[in-house]
Amino acid sequence: MNALIDRSVNYFLGMFDHLHLNTYNSEDGKNLHQDDYTEDCNNMIFTIQGELDKDSNRSLALEISKDISLYKNTCQKKKFEKGVKELYYKYNSSVNFGKTIENAIIKSNANRFSMDFDQYMLKGMITQLEKYINDLCSGKIKKEKTAKSNNPTNISITNNNQATANSSQNTTININNEIADAIEKTKELCLQTIQEKEVLEKLEELKNICLVKETKAKKWSKLGGFLKWVAEQGIQVASIIVPLIAKTL
Repeated sequence: MNALIDRSVNYFLGMFDHLHLNTYNSEDGKNLHQDDYTEDCNNMIFTIQGELDKDSNRSLALEISKDISLYKNTCQKKKFEKGVKELYYKYNSSVNFGKTIENAIIKSNANRFSMDFDQYMLKGMITQLEKYINDLCSGKIKKEKTAKSNNPTNISITNNNQATANSSQNTTININNEIADAIEKTKELCLQTIQEKEVLEKLEELKNICLVKETKAKKWSKLGGFLKWVAEQGIQVASIIVPLIAKTL
């Protein structure tokens, strides 16, 4: 634990200066319990999360990363065209993919030619998007303004109760989508049958915790066991589960 904190402090200079950690250089380790380590890990996670949330481009960078992961390692020819078109239509206003890609899509849509969208087209677009992410994260690109409404004078006043209901509904939809994506990623890992079944069961359990209206403290009490379980599953499973645990709160 001390080694983990030392590395984190050195990497995130200044971030933990005012953060009290129960387990760090503790004089009497015998009096420490699992809850102490869990609490320290949670405090570190939230401190780092707070720094990440200060970046106005973070949500966009995460969205692009998620889209890239769908197609980066695909070997299926039928996904090449889908990937090229999806990434082009979604990000061409921000990234210049070049005339070759644009012309290929135009010809394909017009059915004038039978275009062969290959992996090199897709890889080239992914490389450009990865560079775009780096520029976003380094502050070279400011957050793009949200598209203005066609009728800016048309102001809609929504009843607070309805707005709350809509927000709750949207949250449920987002959680279901996140869990569905996690299930798909889990299946792509090609885990052993027993482990895959266990991970899928944990995802269902996590979804139920997300949807229940409880305080953060109560949710953390339920999630405490998840952290220990995730640590035993390996980095691939952890990369899927840990972001969901953060979003649960």
